[in-house]
Amino acid sequence: GKCMCRSPFFGNKCQLRACKDDCNGNGACNSKNGKCRCSVGWAGPSCAVKVCPRECSLHGDCDQQTKECHCHAGWAGSDCSVQTFEQKP
Repeated sequence: GKCMCRSPFFGNKCQLRACKDDCNGNGACNSKNGKCRCSVGWAGPSCAVKVCPRECSLHGDCDQQTKECHCHAGWAGSDCSVQTFEQKP
């Protein structure tokens, strides 16, 4: 016979677990435990909370409205992780 799984379980033996809201498209679902692994810039149990990526790598300030990083001098990238070599006058 075939198993009829109860939500959130699925699979031929109901051994897999679906993630909440399928991680909202902002992460990967671990179907063994039903937990999301969020992509950079997202957090929360279902990856629905926008956050500054990698906390701006401690080389920038997080804009709490837009959740974007404003990098300090000498740093660049969406998470301020890229060191720039600015020429000195």
